[in-house]
Amino acid sequence: MPLLGKAGKMNGTGAEGRVGIGGGMGKPGYVLTAAQRATYAVGMFSSAIVTANAMSWLLYYYSPPPNAVDQGMVFLAIGVLVGLARLFGSSIDALTNPLVAFWSDRSRHPGGRRIPFIRRGTIPLMVLAVLIWFPPVRGTSVYNVLWLALTLGGTWFFYTYVVAPYLALMPELTPHSEERVSLTVIRGSCPTSRLRPR
Repeated sequence: MPLLGKAGKMNGTGAEGRVGIGGGMGKPGYVLTAAQRATYAVGMFSSAIVTANAMSWLLYYYSPPPNAVDQGMVFLAIGVLVGLARLFGSSIDALTNPLVAFWSDRSRHPGGRRIPFIRRGTIPLMVLAVLIWFPPVRGTSVYNVLWLALTLGGTWFFYTYVVAPYLALMPELTPHSEERVSLTVIRGSCPTSRLRPR
């Protein structure tokens, strides 16, 4: 069933058909309801959890316990290896961004240009983001660093695969600059600071 906005316009064709949502979204006379704005914006919270964990907890998690660090060089070596694994993942992210943007912008999927990417990539993203925290070897090992690099690379690939179309969906939901600003403010209010180590 198409979604109704305040303007009360319902249409199954036109711009909203490309978005794959229906209900006249993207039409000049359509105004999103508060529920629709919240539903879209809350998606940023789950993606922010991925980035907050990856950026904040990896070095802590993959470092040896304090009683196993006899010299500062041991911790430094682990920090360098984790940093290289993160660099590999970030490189995958940087390379994937223009590719996903290209694929999404030129998509002719009947479900729209953005939402099919989000649907296809969400489960792989969830699985890989969890696998990061289950290295194959208990304790310090080079295999754990390789595991971290591969899972981070896969996580960042699917993160871009999901989040880039998600962000690009906003201007297709509404043509009104005020609503876009409102969506951006709500989307940017995710309380992820509590997920970071102190």
